[in-house]
Amino acid sequence: MVNRTNFSIKDMKRGKCNLCDIKINIRRLFCDNCRAIRKKQIRLKHNEDTRKTNKLITHKKYIEQIKINLINGVKEIWKDIKDYEGMFQVSNYGRVKSFKNKGNKILKGNIDGTGYTNVNLSKCDSKGYIQKIYKIHTLVWDYFGSSKRNGIKLQVDHIDENKLNNHINNLQLLSQRENLSKGWKKYDKSSKYTGVCWNKKTKKWMGYIQIEGKQYVKYFDNEIDAHNTYQEKLKEHNKKKLNRYEK
Repeated sequence: MVNRTNFSIKDMKRGKCNLCDIKINIRRLFCDNCRAIRKKQIRLKHNEDTRKTNKLITHKKYIEQIKINLINGVKEIWKDIKDYEGMFQVSNYGRVKSFKNKGNKILKGNIDGTGYTNVNLSKCDSKGYIQKIYKIHTLVWDYFGSSKRNGIKLQVDHIDENKLNNHINNLQLLSQRENLSKGWKKYDKSSKYTGVCWNKKTKKWMGYIQIEGKQYVKYFDNEIDAHNTYQEKLKEHNKKKLNRYEK
C-alpha cells in the first residue's frame, strides 16, 4: 500500500489530487480513492500507537506492583513448578523465575487481552519440545493457596480487583456465580445485595438471576424482598442440582 500519510501543505496543488495527480475539483485536495486510503492508514497508525502505549503503561504498573509487594516485608517463598522442576519456580509474591541456560532470571510475563499476566513455560524431553502458557495468579494459588480450585466451579479472584497484583494475600477462591456478581457490582452499586438493583424505568427494586441460560426477573417495592426472592430461587436451584447428583 502506498504511504499517503506524509503530506505537506507546501506541496499542495490546485485542480489536481496532491498524491496521484488525477484532475479533481479545485476546492479539494485529494481524489476519493487517495482520501479513503489516507484515512485508513492514519487510523491504523493511530490504533497501533495506542496499543503500544497501553501495553507499556500496563507493564509498568505490573513492575510497580511487584516492587510494592517486595517492600511489604513478607518473606518471599519459592516453589518448583510441577513438570518443570529445576527449570522454573513460582513465588508467593506472584513472580516466576527461570533457571534455563544456567541462568537465574525473573520472567516479565505477558499481559493478555483480559488484563491477566501470563508466562510461557517450555522444555525439551523425550516427547519433544513442549510449550504451555500459564496464568500467574492460578499458578500462585495452586502452590500457595489454602484449598484446591475446581475449574469453572471455583475460580481464583483478585480481592482488590487489580489483576496485576498476584500476591497470594490478594487471591481468594470464589464460585463462578460469586465471581460474576462481584464483577457486576463494579458497574451497578445501587444495592448491597447480589442479584438486586434499582430499576429507573419502573422505579422499583429488580431481583434477577440467571440459571442454566434462563433469566428470571421480578420487581419489588422493597430491596429486602428482592434479595429474599433471589436467595429462594438460588436455594431451589442448588437443591435440584443436589438431587440430580444423588440420582
